[in-house]
Amino acid sequence: MIEFWGATLVFFVLGAVMFLWPLWQKSEHDHQASRDALNKAFYYDRVEEIQSEGAEG
Repeated sequence: MIEFWGATLVFFVLGAVMFLWPLWQKSEHDHQASRDALNKAFYYDRVEEIQSEGAEG
């Protein structure tokens, strides 16, 4: 029975570390700002594409 609880503890700790690892990592730059800029670029590119398709008919 002790092997079961030992294995359970090992898997629990491993799962907790895998879940919490990204929270412990320090980001070198702001991912949200770069994601926002990328989304804006995609949006404006798509708007331009839709306008050109509308002009073609």
